[in-house]
Amino acid sequence: MENNNEQLIHGMTVSTYCLLMNIVNLFSGGGWIIAIVMWVIGKEKSEEVDVRGKDMTNWIISWTIYAIGGGLLCPLLIGIPIVIAVGIGALVCPIIAAIKASN
Repeated sequence: MENNNEQLIHGMTVSTYCLLMNIVNLFSGGGWIIAIVMWVIGKEKSEEVDVRGKDMTNWIISWTIYAIGGGLLCPLLIGIPIVIAVGIGALVCPIIAAIKASN
């Protein structure tokens, strides 16, 4: 992939835009909605934004499925470690993705 960091998307370099797109996932509530909207807006302007946005959206969908599955298994006590792991992953994975996006 070519280096598109000089290209600007809404006044930001591509790497900064991708970093912000991943960091906004850490916000509770509608953070994932904002991240998906950022991806939809920026995907036609940069291939890197499109690739990172697809990865991020895949992670959001997977995380949601794991959280629902773990929540359903909590009455059986099997889901408690799953929910804890998903919670830790919800904090750690966006930070790792943001660091990789900024490099």
